[in-house]
Amino acid sequence: MLRLVDPAGKTLVEVDSPNGSYGPEPLMWIAEVGGTYRLEVFVPDKDARAGRYRLSYQADRTPTERDKESVAGQRAYLEAQKLGLEPDFGLAKERYTMAIEHLGQAGQRRLQAQAMRVYGSVLFDHDDYEGAVGQHRAALRIFESMGDYQEEEIVLDALGQDHSRLGQYSEAAKAVPVRSRVRAARRSDMGEDVWGIGTRACEL
Repeated sequence: MLRLVDPAGKTLVEVDSPNGSYGPEPLMWIAEVGGTYRLEVFVPDKDARAGRYRLSYQADRTPTERDKESVAGQRAYLEAQKLGLEPDFGLAKERYTMAIEHLGQAGQRRLQAQAMRVYGSVLFDHDDYEGAVGQHRAALRIFESMGDYQEEEIVLDALGQDHSRLGQYSEAAKAVPVRSRVRAARRSDMGEDVWGIGTRACEL
């Protein structure tokens, strides 16, 4: 997870992307005031094994429309995750939809697809299996175009469950051989684990 702390010591945002132990952990924020901001990297699971991480920092510049869309998309996604735990699911659905739209406008394709994947799984948990299939298929198309084998495997597993709940067993079975090929490709291309624990500070 990532936590951004402002110059006064206030936590601005915490981000935990649905990427497991591997992959980027993006945090997008537009600083309103100058000063020293602290970026903390940590793992909530105290039993998690240690690892390494690499910090990539965007250069100082005036925020673009794409930057604003990125921040709005991530903020809507984080809100949706919290609202998804509430009995009234309507507002959470609005936030997921907003997140997917903003991230798409920003060109944040991987984050957009991850939001679709998570939204699909939330719809599944609310017994909307048709909606889950729609979101998972949309996410899969993006991950396939990016060659993101790790995410493809996760989405294919979710699609298999979606179709099984709908009684579409032939469709569910189609995901099995594809998922096996994706897993083999992912293992052959697996890179280094780059998450870890620590802090960094930067001037904005």
